[in-house]
Amino acid sequence: MKKCFVLLFLSLFLCNITYGQRVVTFYRYTIDSVLAAPHGDWAGDVENNNPPWAYDAFATITTARQVVWYSNNDLGRLWGPDNIIYTGDRTCTEVSAADLDKDGWIDAVSSFVRSDSVAYSFLAIHKNNGNGTFTTTKLDSVKARLRQTRLVDVNNDGWLDIIVAGSAPRTSWIQEAGVYWYRNNGGMSFTKNFIGTADAWKIDAFDNTDNDKHLDIVAAEEFFSGQDVSASARIILYKNNGAEGFSQIIIDNSLGRNLGDPPGGGGVRCADFDKDGKIDIVGSSSYNGVLYWYKNNDGTSFTRNVIDNLANNIDGIDIGDFEPDGNMDIVACGRNYWIRWYHNNGNGTFTMNSIDTQYRLFDLPYVTYLDGDTCPDIIVTEATPANGWVFAYLNHCVASIEEKTSITQNNWIRTPSIINKNSVDIAFGIVNKGNIKLEILDITGRAIDIISNDYYETGVYNTLWDTGERPNGTYFLSLKSGNSPAITKKITIVR
Repeated sequence: MKKCFVLLFLSLFLCNITYGQRVVTFYRYTIDSVLAAPHGDWAGDVENNNPPWAYDAFATITTARQVVWYSNNDLGRLWGPDNIIYTGDRTCTEVSAADLDKDGWIDAVSSFVRSDSVAYSFLAIHKNNGNGTFTTTKLDSVKARLRQTRLVDVNNDGWLDIIVAGSAPRTSWIQEAGVYWYRNNGGMSFTKNFIGTADAWKIDAFDNTDNDKHLDIVAAEEFFSGQDVSASARIILYKNNGAEGFSQIIIDNSLGRNLGDPPGGGGVRCADFDKDGKIDIVGSSSYNGVLYWYKNNDGTSFTRNVIDNLANNIDGIDIGDFEPDGNMDIVACGRNYWIRWYHNNGNGTFTMNSIDTQYRLFDLPYVTYLDGDTCPDIIVTEATPANGWVFAYLNHCVASIEEKTSITQNNWIRTPSIINKNSVDIAFGIVNKGNIKLEILDITGRAIDIISNDYYETGVYNTLWDTGERPNGTYFLSLKSGNSPAITKKITIVR
């Protein structure tokens, strides 16, 4: 059942979608408006003063050449004015955030680009000073258009690294276009490594079938296939041999070729969509207007499946369990008046649901938590050059109530289904006092972290799980009390 309409007097969009007994409702709230082509977005608790699951927002304002952040003042409904983190001398495209130096404050990384082949692009590191201000350092300059960044621990040394996509200008190949990995040597010191020559635009990383915590990198190309300006754009997997040696595997070489808009490839993201224990890839072709998911067969072979072949001008993609029902859903948007989420039916098929069709240049969606519950929300930029927007779509689903009221008649656990920072808040309630074992299981059911194994009186408790050394992927939070059946909740790390 779907019910979608616009409440003009509240200036927000409402879309109710029912799956079984779960209702997903998205409300649109304005974070900022009248902007000069906003583009990238992210979220995190900048000042460490927000309640759990209510993060602040980051954005890039392209034409103004700025990285900014907004204070979440009322659970996603009221936002503070923009706080300028940095103004550069290039166009600012993307931003990502995490605690890079392990000082307890969330830092940020942004990319600044020039489109010509002689002027450089650069990465900027924004260290959080702990009071809502940031100190910026230029990390590196590259003769490529540096675009999307991800902050992940590529080499399993406990420090979050930077991976970044670098594309070529639209008319010619340049030598330094490709995929880069900046190894975090500890704190704010990084070493650059060149991974491969993709015309990389979007990027992600995941631990493939070997589960060795050394991450593989997947990139979607924008225009060219490597240095061949006549070939179709591709999705490429750079497989990690466990010692940060990378071999190239072509996942798809038919995303299309176009030197204008739309480009060949679109967004790319990784998750286990069919619950077979292997991480799959979701990607898109802007040129073809198609959203795909690629089933992981064995870590080197993938089977392409069409999710939506009417995704005109598709650009950004992100993932989240929006009900949540244990199946990873997808959100995507296109520069053609649409943002949609795709319900994962759990059997390798998806059902498309429209979220909003009122703005033309929907650009990048980012799944996060904004309104205090454990149903994932969405930040989206709308990239109109002189009158752009940053929006928050708050997901008012009923799952957070169900989780807390009782998974069993005794105890309960509550935590986000999607984790995108270095630690996650865990709340649990004990009805029958006794010895409680709270632990993290990997996808095979093996205990990898014991959070607590102690005696608890009746009451409500809170703790943290440090996820900094865990790669992206699926895990299970388990609470065991005496001889009672364990309470288990699926959680997914996606940074």
